[in-house]
Amino acid sequence: MSTSHFLSLALLAAGSAWSQSVISAHSGVIHYVEGQITVDGTAVQPKFAEFPDVKPGQSLAAEDGRAEILLTPGVFLRLAEASSFRMLSNKLADTRVEILTGSAMVEVGELLADNAITLQFHDAQIALLKKGLYRLDSDGLDSKLGRLRVYEGEARVTSGSQTIAAKRGHEVEFGAVLESRNFDAKSTDAFYRWSARRAEYIAAGPGTRISGCSHTFLATEFTTVRSDGRITARATSTTFTRQCTPAVIGEANTTPAERSRRPEARRSRREAQSSRAPA
Repeated sequence: MSTSHFLSLALLAAGSAWSQSVISAHSGVIHYVEGQITVDGTAVQPKFAEFPDVKPGQSLAAEDGRAEILLTPGVFLRLAEASSFRMLSNKLADTRVEILTGSAMVEVGELLADNAITLQFHDAQIALLKKGLYRLDSDGLDSKLGRLRVYEGEARVTSGSQTIAAKRGHEVEFGAVLESRNFDAKSTDAFYRWSARRAEYIAAGPGTRISGCSHTFLATEFTTVRSDGRITARATSTTFTRQCTPAVIGEANTTPAERSRRPEARRSRREAQSSRAPA
């Protein structure tokens, strides 16, 4: 899948704990969980239509599961297994999240003028400046080594007296000094693919309208509370063309290994082997 089109498929995530749109005046809403997730050591118990949040000073840990957190409108933080973060500030105008362990991806679908997102990794500050897809990996609990990858967008990384602008296809290594280099944005893993499926599911959302091959995917509608007290509703949408029947969606959401175990796949392999056998 092209990294420039990480929202270009409509997939349904199996086993959703929560799948509704969320309206929030602050960052930190727990939007979706899989497996064992805790906040300050207390297990998160999914309940339909209830969305708990991570308050400033609290830490969320994905032990043997994964989690999706709504930050500012249109921005989602996703955690892999054995990963954790601390909420430093949940203000929409100054959202700051400290990545403690493991791997995190941030999908910035929309960055409003009044909103700001900053990730912290030890003494490094990472400001997300544009819409895009970002990933941060820590090398260990007690290690200050780690890596930021920018699949799409632009980030400003500051550590001590160093500042690096990281754009699409660049990664920044954290250590005694910051080091920037190119990376292969086509190289992905299971966590990346899961994050992409979550992004696609949200883009399709409960508001999906299907008509033949033309589908308008309506993203989550959010409400922003501004400093003057006025409440302004916003919604974003992306339109593309794709044959997207339920069967196609279900097929897209299966892995190659799952498809290879189907009877028709085994039958095709046997037929191929027979055709190669000597007469």
